[in-house]
Amino acid sequence: MLTSYNGIAFGSKSGALFFDISASSNAVVPARDAVETSEPAKDFKIFEWAPWGANNLHPLTLKRMIDDCGELQSIIRGKAIFTVNRGVLPVQGKYNGNGEYEIEKVIQDDDIDEFLEGSDMYETLYSLVKDNYGFGNFCGRFMLNAARNAIARIRRDDITEMRYKRLNEKNISDGIFLCSEWDRVGATADKNIIQFRLLNMRNISDDLKDIIDNTKLVEIAFTGRESDWGTKYYSDPDWYAARNWVNINIGVPTMKAAMYENNMRPKYIVKIYHEFWDKFVYIDTETGEPKDYDYASKKQLRDTFLTNVDTYLAGSENAYKSIFTEFFLDTTGNSPQKVQYIEIEPVEDKSIDGELLKDSSTSGSMIAFSMGWNPAINGGNLPSGPYTNSQGGSNVRESTLLQIMVAEPERQRMLRILNIVSRFNGWNTKYPGFKWVISSTIPTTLDTGGSSKPAVEGVPGAK
Repeated sequence: MLTSYNGIAFGSKSGALFFDISASSNAVVPARDAVETSEPAKDFKIFEWAPWGANNLHPLTLKRMIDDCGELQSIIRGKAIFTVNRGVLPVQGKYNGNGEYEIEKVIQDDDIDEFLEGSDMYETLYSLVKDNYGFGNFCGRFMLNAARNAIARIRRDDITEMRYKRLNEKNISDGIFLCSEWDRVGATADKNIIQFRLLNMRNISDDLKDIIDNTKLVEIAFTGRESDWGTKYYSDPDWYAARNWVNINIGVPTMKAAMYENNMRPKYIVKIYHEFWDKFVYIDTETGEPKDYDYASKKQLRDTFLTNVDTYLAGSENAYKSIFTEFFLDTTGNSPQKVQYIEIEPVEDKSIDGELLKDSSTSGSMIAFSMGWNPAINGGNLPSGPYTNSQGGSNVRESTLLQIMVAEPERQRMLRILNIVSRFNGWNTKYPGFKWVISSTIPTTLDTGGSSKPAVEGVPGAK
């Protein structure tokens, strides 16, 4: 394929760059569009909500970084899978003398099953955990039944749409705002904003009783966040400490793509003197004499010739071919000069093989370290991989077990939400020794008779 514009053509087969000295262009185009200044930041002090970031749009910045960084997105997803594993189960049991919780049975109860199924519990917990890993915060709602004496459902809300109500005189936020268009709203009364009462997670029982006795609410919000310092409202995710590495990880493939898309990397430069066309191309095929063609015909003849040259130069089968060119004497100066009608010059490719890839692998490693993630889990330690340090299956197995163990804080945050439900609905009273546990599958060595075995998480010492 031949691409030409204003006297310059590029042959996609051979990689040759053609310069037609007789052609010129007066076209002037800007190198880039003019950059507009942004609007000044709003004074968020006049609103009831606490802004998330200087412009209240920090979650959207985090989302763009996650969306554009494949390694970060994969780690967030992987950590969420390890946390939730096979999902939550209601069980009944008791602690033995060694402090171990012994499961006696998995509870089969229509009300509990309806709650789990209606809440789409696996997807809900998985999404809440992803929010916590990705954004350092999560939020959702308890949905009461019509009689307001039981929690019928829980649902997860998009954390990027949540903002806390400002702290009250007791230094507690008692509400949240949900909005999908924070860049457009201008007042608390905006119809795009939905407000909910936020459960006081420091005093759950009394706050629930107050809501039931003194309001008619049927939806109560809950939130959670990564442990942090010096913040009253929002926490940053662990990976945000490595945000500069995330930007490098995003930038490397972008730069590599630009190198391939914008740098043609021609293999040859072919210069054609303008008299060549009149003598060898714009001629009558029958008489061999010059012929006066119109512009369209001339362009077609030139493109056909350049395409033939491109094909001639391309491919391994055309290596070591001889190229014959003619020349003439330019007598316009003090002494005659030999001028070739066509000059073909090879171009040295000075690009470095694997350029920037070391930066990319280093950035992936730093992102993984910031999140406590071993790249071996998803093949990062393969002999041909960027973190080459293969130790066989043992490295992957031990990394997987460790990942399940270190996910316990996030697991406990999820189980605490479910414990609120079980206590409010009376399931703890109905089933003494009631517990929520996370059912897991963990890898084992082959000498145990299999490659994996079941386990339970969420209750210390459970078995």
